[in-house]
Amino acid sequence: MRIAKQDAERAFAHALDLHRAGNHSEAEMLYRAIRKSFPDHPDVTYNFALLLGQTGRTGEALPVLRRLVRLFPDFAAAFSAFGVFLKESGLLPEAITALEQADRLRPNHAPTLVNLGNSLAMAGRHQEAASSFTAALAADPMMMPARTALATLHLNAENGECAGRVLRSCLAIDPAEAEFWRQTGKALAMDYRRDEAGRAYDRAALLAPRSDAVRHDIRRNLMPTVPAGKAEAQAALAAYETCLNDLTAHYADASPEELAIAFDQMDSPETFLLAYGETDVTGLLARQGDLMSKVSAAGQARIAKPAPRAPARRNGRIRVAIVSEFFRRRHPVWKGLVAGWVHGLDRKRFEVIGVPAARDETDDAKIARSAFDRIVTAEPNIHGMTKVIVSTAADILIYPDGPIGQLSHRLSALRLAPVQCASWGHPITTGLPTLDVFLSADAMEPADAQAHYRERLVRIAHLGTSYSLETQGIVPHGREWLNEAPETALFACIHSLYKYLPDHDWLFPRIAQGAAPCRLIFFEDPSPVLTAVFQSRLAAAFSKHGMDWAEHCRFLPRTTPEEFYRILGAFDVYLDPPGFSGFNTAQEALSFDIPVVSAKGRFLRGRLASGILHQIGMDDLVTDNLEDYAALACSLARDSSRRADISSRIRAGKQRGWQDPEAILSLQDHLSALV
Repeated sequence: MRIAKQDAERAFAHALDLHRAGNHSEAEMLYRAIRKSFPDHPDVTYNFALLLGQTGRTGEALPVLRRLVRLFPDFAAAFSAFGVFLKESGLLPEAITALEQADRLRPNHAPTLVNLGNSLAMAGRHQEAASSFTAALAADPMMMPARTALATLHLNAENGECAGRVLRSCLAIDPAEAEFWRQTGKALAMDYRRDEAGRAYDRAALLAPRSDAVRHDIRRNLMPTVPAGKAEAQAALAAYETCLNDLTAHYADASPEELAIAFDQMDSPETFLLAYGETDVTGLLARQGDLMSKVSAAGQARIAKPAPRAPARRNGRIRVAIVSEFFRRRHPVWKGLVAGWVHGLDRKRFEVIGVPAARDETDDAKIARSAFDRIVTAEPNIHGMTKVIVSTAADILIYPDGPIGQLSHRLSALRLAPVQCASWGHPITTGLPTLDVFLSADAMEPADAQAHYRERLVRIAHLGTSYSLETQGIVPHGREWLNEAPETALFACIHSLYKYLPDHDWLFPRIAQGAAPCRLIFFEDPSPVLTAVFQSRLAAAFSKHGMDWAEHCRFLPRTTPEEFYRILGAFDVYLDPPGFSGFNTAQEALSFDIPVVSAKGRFLRGRLASGILHQIGMDDLVTDNLEDYAALACSLARDSSRRADISSRIRAGKQRGWQDPEAILSLQDHLSALV
C-alpha cells in the first residue's frame, strides 16, 4: 500500500520521535514503510541509515548511504555519516574522502571536523588530524570531543607537554571530570613528573573510585624510570607489590564481564622497569602474569577462539611465527637476537612468518621484514592482531620483545598457538603462564638459572643466536675528537641512564680516583628531567669522596647510530653496566678492539657481556664482584701496554662471537623438540 506524501511526512515525524526516544524497532518499521513509497526520500533514508549504524548494522548502512550521497551530492550530513561508518568499518581512505567532502559542503562544522580528525589519526596522518581538531575548536571552543581527541593524539605521540596544555583547558571547563584528571596524570608521567602525576591520578580516583583505568594508571606510575636514589627504588618496588596485591584482590571475584572490561587496561609496560635492579622479582612477575592472563582470557573470549592444542605441521616443515614491534634493522631486539634466527633457520625444516605488531614503513623495517618467508599484518591493536596471529596456525609462536613491546606483551598473555615462547629481547622472565618456554643462551645463564623463570628454560648453545655487526665499514673517531688530553683515560659509560642502578653509583668516584687522570663519558637521556636526576646522583656519590662529579664526568648529546659507532671507537675502556648488562653495545665495542670490563651478575640480565667475553676467550675481563670490577677498570686505564695486549687478543678472537652456525643448529634442535 502506497503512503500519501502528506501521511509520509507525519509518519516520518513520528518515526523520528521514536528513534530519538530509543524505540529503534518501531522507528525502523516506520522508516521501511515510508521508503517503500518514497525510496529516495533523503531525510528518511539518512535517518534510516543512521539507525542501522547505531544498532550495529554498519554493513547494511553503507550501501544505503553510498546511494544517498550519489543521488544528493550536496547532502553534507549524509557524507558525514557515510564517513563515520566507513571509518568504523576500517575503510579509512574512503572515510577521509567522504568526511573531507562533508567539510567542504558544510565548512567549520565542529562534529564533522572531529570525525575527520579521528579518521586521519587512525590512518597515521597525525599532523593533519591535529589541524582538524584545532579547526573544530576554532569553530566551537566548547566542543569537548575535539579537546579530548587532541589530547589523546598528543599522548599517543608521547608529547606530554602538548597533551597537558590541552587537558588543562579541559579541566578549566569541567574540573569534576575524572577522565581529564586521569589523562593529565598520563601527560605528567610521560614527562617524568611522577609526583604531580600521582596527585592527578589520586584526584581521578576520588572522582571515579570504580575506574579500572585509573587503578592501572596508578600502578604504571609507581616505578621510576631513573630513581633518585636507593631509597626511592626500594620504596617503589614495595609500593608496586602492595598495589599488585590490591589489584589481585580486586579481581578475585570479578565476573567475566568485569574482567573483559578490564582487558583493555591490562597492559604492563612498567614491568619493563622491574628488571632494572638486582632483586629477584621472579615471584612478583609471576603474580603479575597470573593477573594479566586471567584478565586476558576473559578478553580473548570476545575476540578470538583459543588456538588448537595439537600442532599441525605443513609439508614436513614446522611453522614458526615471530611477533614483534621491532622488525627494524637497527633495533636492539632485531639486530641482537631475532635477525640471526630469521636469517639462519633452515627453510627445509622451518617456515618463518613475521607478524609486525607496529606500523613501520621505514627502509630499516623493509629490510628486516624481507628476511621472512612471509609477513602477515593487521591493524596494530589487540583485536586485529589476535585474529591475524590465530590465522597463521603457527606450531610455535615466539614473542622476543617482553614488555618493551607493549602490544606484543599483551598478546603474549593470550593462548594463540600450541607452543608459545619468550626470549631475551628483555632478559627476564615474563611471569606469564601462557608462555611455555624461554629461549635463552647457554653462555649467558648461571647454573641455577631455571629458578629465575616461570617458563621452562631452554639454553641454546653459545650466545643463542648468530650475530651480525652493524659497525663494519665504520671509521671511528680518534680520541682527539673528544678533545681530551692524551694522558686522560676515556671510559665509555654510554648506555641508557636507567641501566645504571643507584646501588652502583659508588663505582664512578672509585674509578675516577683510581684511574686518574680519566673521564667517564655518558650520553644524555632524551628527557632532560632524567638526565638531571642521574647527574644529581653522581653529584651525591662524588661528594662523599670530596670530589666534584663535573670534573670527572661528561655527557654527550644523543646522536645518530652511525655517529654513535664513530664515537664508540674513540674510547680506551668500555664499562659494562653491572646488574643490567649490554649485548649489542658490548659487541660493537669489541668490534673496535676496545677492552670491555664486565661483572658477572646473578641473573641473565647482568651477564650478557660476560657471556660474549667467555665465548671469545676473554674471561680475564670478567670479574665476580664489583670491587674487582673497579680494580680492573683502574688497572686498564693506567696500563696502556696491557690495553694494547688485550686489544690484540680481542682482534684475534672476536669473530667467535659473531656468525655462529652452531647456535642456529642448537636453536633448530630445540624448536623441533617443542613440537
